[in-house]
Amino acid sequence: MTEFNFTDYATDDVYKETFTPFPNVLIYGKEYQKLSAEAKIAYMLLKDRLKFSIKNHWIDENNKVFFIFTNLELKELLNCSEHKVISIKKQLEEFGLLRQESMGFDPKQKKNLPNRLYLGQLHLTA
Repeated sequence: MTEFNFTDYATDDVYKETFTPFPNVLIYGKEYQKLSAEAKIAYMLLKDRLKFSIKNHWIDENNKVFFIFTNLELKELLNCSEHKVISIKKQLEEFGLLRQESMGFDPKQKKNLPNRLYLGQLHLTA
């Protein structure tokens, strides 16, 4: 196990970090209670990627924002197996929070292109 040295936060350090907000509905909403913690974290990682997509004008012909986030990227960020990543994506799809669009095979590159991912909006209730 890696040893980490403890470093206190100074006043100025608090403002140097960037945070991804975690919507309360993922924690307290009844509709998302059965969604695994890994899937909730994955949703937030994917949502953060939307900013990059908008910046790069990754908008489809229906004016919907899409992004590319490979299984390998998620596997590394979540520190899990590819099988687990596939399971997490399936959960997100079942809860209406993710849609994947296969981009097929590129004969020039002689490989499958990564799927386009579309993130579903969270459903909020009072």
